[in-house]
Amino acid sequence: MKSSSSGCGEAHPDRASLERFMAGAASSDERRLVLTHLLTDCPVCREITGPLAPFGRTALLQPGDAPAESGEPEAVAATTSLLLTRLRDRQRAIEKEREEAPRLTAELEGQEQAHRLLLVRNSARFHNWGLTELLMEESFNSRHNDGHRTLQLAELAVEIAERVDGAVYGDSATNDLRARAWAMKGNALRVVSNLRESGRCLNRALKLLELGTGDPLEEARVCEFFAALRSNQRRIDQAVRLQQRAMRLYRRAGHRERLGRAMVDLASYNAIAGDREFAIELVQKALEMVDVDRDPRTVLAARHNLAVFLQESGRLREALEVLGQARSLYETLGDRRNLLRLRWLEGSLAKDLGEMKLAEQAFLEVYHGFVEETPLIAAQVALELALVYVETGREGEVAPIVLAMEKVFRAHEVEEHAVTAWLVLREAVERNRLHAAVLKDVAARLRSVSERPAR
Repeated sequence: MKSSSSGCGEAHPDRASLERFMAGAASSDERRLVLTHLLTDCPVCREITGPLAPFGRTALLQPGDAPAESGEPEAVAATTSLLLTRLRDRQRAIEKEREEAPRLTAELEGQEQAHRLLLVRNSARFHNWGLTELLMEESFNSRHNDGHRTLQLAELAVEIAERVDGAVYGDSATNDLRARAWAMKGNALRVVSNLRESGRCLNRALKLLELGTGDPLEEARVCEFFAALRSNQRRIDQAVRLQQRAMRLYRRAGHRERLGRAMVDLASYNAIAGDREFAIELVQKALEMVDVDRDPRTVLAARHNLAVFLQESGRLREALEVLGQARSLYETLGDRRNLLRLRWLEGSLAKDLGEMKLAEQAFLEVYHGFVEETPLIAAQVALELALVYVETGREGEVAPIVLAMEKVFRAHEVEEHAVTAWLVLREAVERNRLHAAVLKDVAARLRSVSERPAR
């Protein structure tokens, strides 16, 4: 039996050996070796054996019973039967909970968050693996339309994941689930600009992963969320390194599409760092790896980002062409945030083309769309609007924008670097020294919070 290196860093059986084992055609020695490995709950091998199992996807394994030491076929067969029985039982339990999850979610809908949290903490029927998965999925899918809903669903997922019984599903696998929930909450906090709490949640996710199965895909997901946070914190070098780590994990696991998705975000970080030409190359390569039918949101993010990079590089004709190709996807998906970003890009292009009235209209729409939920993004748009006013001789209209954004910043927990940058702008307004160079300097300080359509 050949073996290869998994993302976990351990040797594991090759696909042919796993297929023979699941078909009952492996030799006694091969069965013993495969069984010993499967009892470690190897995530790479789970992905191969899952579709081959007679009951569907494999359940998560908890190491416990050692395979028979005897080389007798009867002993190996008995241990194999025990393993498969355990897999069946756990998989059936998970599938049953997944069937119950939509009903439980509907029961939580329409209630105040405080009451929902009370329910999931105190009622055992909500301590459901499938419900945790569904809440995380809905949280992630809500991020383009409603940041507050994204955070509320992630909070519920954390509360439930912390109460899922590790004795039923295995402590290691349960810690993976909890890590995923905390990571989702961390990302949701980032979406609503609470970067400090986002970091705390992501650090909690990392600690749980240390107690988990060692699944490289779980680590890759947390790396990506951490990279997004570091980007928002203007720590771009760290963002790039974390995103590259996630990509290496996806590449080792053979996940081409996930690798393509991760490459879209890596392109954004390189653009923020000033290397737009490399960012353009990365996003073009990513588009070759992601299927629009299977993952239209990532394709939209990639096309939007490509148009932004081209616009920022002065290649306006190419940017307009890419935007034209992506327009039907914007309309089909209809995400509020992506539609706002479309208007933002249209405003930037209009400004570059000298259509200041059209640019002003677009920036005002986007500013009001972002200001309450994501103030750092609203600030970035406000700067572009202020630049339009300065370039059209309307400097007096900048001061109200600056004061309004300062109030918003004080009402939210905004990172210090953003507040400091904004104070520079306020001082320039108060001293009547406002000009385009000041606005561009402040924009450069806040560039790391200029979001692209996220996955």
